[in-house]
Amino acid sequence: MEAKPIVVLVASHSCYYDTSSGHNPEKEAFSFTVRSDYGCEVWVYDDELDLFESYGKVRAAIADGSVILLAIVQSEKCGDDPETTYAQVRKDFPRLPIVVFPSSGWRNNSFRGDKKRNVKKLDTDTPPIYLWIRRLVKEYNAKLKARAVAVQMSMLERAYAVNYLGDSEFGMFGIPSHNDQIVAEYLRIRLTPSAQISNEFDRTIDRTPRELPKIDRGTYQKEMNRIRVMGRLEREEFCYSLDRQSRGYLGCGYGPNASGFSIDPETLEMVATHGFANHGLAKFWLAHRLKEIRAIRKRLCGKKSDPLIEEIGCKAIEDNLPFGLIIENVEGFETPILRLWVGEMNDKNVKRIIAHIISLEQFIPVGGGGELFQG
Repeated sequence: MEAKPIVVLVASHSCYYDTSSGHNPEKEAFSFTVRSDYGCEVWVYDDELDLFESYGKVRAAIADGSVILLAIVQSEKCGDDPETTYAQVRKDFPRLPIVVFPSSGWRNNSFRGDKKRNVKKLDTDTPPIYLWIRRLVKEYNAKLKARAVAVQMSMLERAYAVNYLGDSEFGMFGIPSHNDQIVAEYLRIRLTPSAQISNEFDRTIDRTPRELPKIDRGTYQKEMNRIRVMGRLEREEFCYSLDRQSRGYLGCGYGPNASGFSIDPETLEMVATHGFANHGLAKFWLAHRLKEIRAIRKRLCGKKSDPLIEEIGCKAIEDNLPFGLIIENVEGFETPILRLWVGEMNDKNVKRIIAHIISLEQFIPVGGGGELFQG
């Protein structure tokens, strides 16, 4: 897998106007733009404590040059100083680029940047930050090309040492050849199933929001085919099972087995909402994320935005998004079922989102009547 530059982002998991939602559109729009348009990996931490719980991993990534930027969103609390977050990092890494984003809620002006520690203050929705990231990515890629071969050779040497006994060289007539060891390890890796290679080299688990597990491909395809060939009576029973599993304990509303879902056909960004009374908010949060993404891209093209028009546009975005329910524990199915309503969406966009959903192999997309969507 090609190495990507890393941006470390410290930002609250929720926005200022709904602190318990688990969604922060500005943070998510910045992360999407950096990932999609600039090819970076984004490590997101909720606050200073969250960052320093994983500081060993972050410090190692900064030390080997993988991290190109530390970005901190200023707290919504009036007068809060982000210095408590970046001071230790700057002490350990004097040359690491660091930026502070003003809070979206208060637009607190108490922090003006820190010239002494070389920390900039920029907005997430204006061109300077993205021009800076573009330059940092370009510098990273230039360095990566120069060291790529050396890194690969080093990894193969280490893998050889791990996978062969220490006394394997006993009785040899000559000095061990590192080149031969590297070739042998390369051949071993090429001949080993990819799943085992993943288990061998994946040493870290990133913090991620709640996600459904990827289903075994054979099981996924088998259960898709089962839905595809259902007769009328079996499909009616299937729909009844979906209704039963999605309902709350008292038979009204949606229960813990159902999660709200929405997806954008252009960016393929998805939102799933969980918990009591949150199912219908999937379209709302996705629309706000898309609004921020579009605002960033508009400003990068030199166009100004009117906040009032943007808010009206956000409602229009929400109205045109599909809505669905991810239903777990459906009787007779190991794979969760995505019951999706696409409204008046054109066939091209429907095929695009269905193909993406099927490629994830996490849930099976069906229509309101239980019919299988075709990717």
